[in-house]
Amino acid sequence: MAEARRIVLRSDAGADIGYGHISRVRALASVFRDTLKWDTTLAVNEAAATWIKNDNFPLYIVTDDDDEWLSHGAVGSSDAVVIDLKETKPMPALSNLRRQGKVISVIDDGSLLRLQADIAFYPPAPQVSELDWESSDTVVRVGWEWIIIKSPPQPTSKPITADINGLKILVAFGGSDPGSYSARAVNWFRNMPGVAKIDVVFGPGSSSKDSVEMIAGQFPVPVRLHHAPNGLMDLIAASDAVVCGFGVTAFEAMSQGRPPLMVSANANDSISASEVSQAGAGLLLGEADVLEDQHAITVLAQFTSDVAAQEKMATRAAGLVDGQGAVRVAREISRLVEDSRSRATRV
Repeated sequence: MAEARRIVLRSDAGADIGYGHISRVRALASVFRDTLKWDTTLAVNEAAATWIKNDNFPLYIVTDDDDEWLSHGAVGSSDAVVIDLKETKPMPALSNLRRQGKVISVIDDGSLLRLQADIAFYPPAPQVSELDWESSDTVVRVGWEWIIIKSPPQPTSKPITADINGLKILVAFGGSDPGSYSARAVNWFRNMPGVAKIDVVFGPGSSSKDSVEMIAGQFPVPVRLHHAPNGLMDLIAASDAVVCGFGVTAFEAMSQGRPPLMVSANANDSISASEVSQAGAGLLLGEADVLEDQHAITVLAQFTSDVAAQEKMATRAAGLVDGQGAVRVAREISRLVEDSRSRATRV
């Protein structure tokens, strides 16, 4: 029987950085462990470890942002290392690992760390084309097909306007909602025709639950609150559109044919989110710090009243993100590992 391959995936989470990075790593790790049958270890901080504690992955808790985790035994015996962090910098130890034949991968990394990787994966975004790769032999994979989310069930065939009473809106600003956008977003739909109910998700680091509870008690349509659910796919599939930030939740919505109505956290996210909007698969409402409520209300009112636009957007969204990105990424990394092993055998 062939010896099992081994991989270590590095990520973090928290109220200040959100839970998108660990969500991607969680999805990718599940493919390596459950589909490819690799020995899979996660190197994460305490917040991420708490969030994925029920997934039963072997964990190494990283207590700071230095490179000490790279000296852990699981890394030394691994065939591959994946890094998905919000802020990164070059790690000298990675060069040694590459020389040992280990495959180094980075996810959506714009720092110089990407130049140390064997392969880098990105969603479609204008910023990627501006990165300088001249001094690197890194293989770069960019596109909708490389978007990593939890593999969804088959997209629902239910049309977006199945409920004659109006649309069902899901508000989901990630695991932390650092800008407390949820309450603001719910209020955009107050007295808006064509809306039947609103579901609001709060992650483990969210601070906006109390304010939404106050609004919900006096709202003209039902508002249901969900605290730290085990995944969003069921709630997304039961909705007609998703108000969210740009990132994993938006892509999960697209995979289910649910247009993401996005509020970007910063200018960089606005540039990335514009790709979704320009593709006709969702709407970018604006950047949170400068977005005026009346503008959001106007855009959303147009969306809720235009059935043809809703259906076209839903079809386009599902056509771009099929939910199989994690499988593709895992198989691409696996291919590089086998190539590396083959070269080492021939030497």
